[in-house]
Amino acid sequence: GMHPEQDTMAIGTDPMKAWIVGYGGRAIKTSDGGLSWQRMDTGVSGIFKDVHFADDDQKGLIVGSGGIVLSTADGGETWTQRDTGLAWTFFSVHLSADGQHGWIVGSVDTVLESVDGGRTWRDRSEGFEGKDLRSISFAPDGLRGWISGEEGLIYATLDGGKTWYEQETGVPHRLYYPRLSSDGHSVFAGSLGGVILRAE
Repeated sequence: GMHPEQDTMAIGTDPMKAWIVGYGGRAIKTSDGGLSWQRMDTGVSGIFKDVHFADDDQKGLIVGSGGIVLSTADGGETWTQRDTGLAWTFFSVHLSADGQHGWIVGSVDTVLESVDGGRTWRDRSEGFEGKDLRSISFAPDGLRGWISGEEGLIYATLDGGKTWYEQETGVPHRLYYPRLSSDGHSVFAGSLGGVILRAE
């Protein structure tokens, strides 16, 4: 079963498809809406923190502790380890609809960007120094995005991540996992304090 505190799930464009990653290198996928699950052989053991797939349900990324970055181009059948040169914990990953543009946020105020589907990564951490970042997500247009973290921090971009600016939330709780509504217009950030924000 799911371990909500440890597992992260990505649901495909095809809602019958989903991928779950978690502790101990746990990585499973379904193509029949969860009736049956297959173990994915990632070749890596460790703590997986997040998984995200492109619109084609083929190209995907997994990130985790110890600098783990894995990419797939075949829906999770095979995975390739990617080297960022960093050994931090990566908490959150986003892959664009076309599977080309990737983002990672991690510990030690790390922000990484890829423009080649996750094969290579460049450091985009400037301006986030000293910030405890936890989550990154983008609207379907790929232009509007949000990074959230500790102490109520939310950064926003309107230009696909070229520039980021800090948004005041006025919520001192830790914010985790902004998630977009299906229309892409609203962002919700869940807080350990139970506060829900809505930004139009």
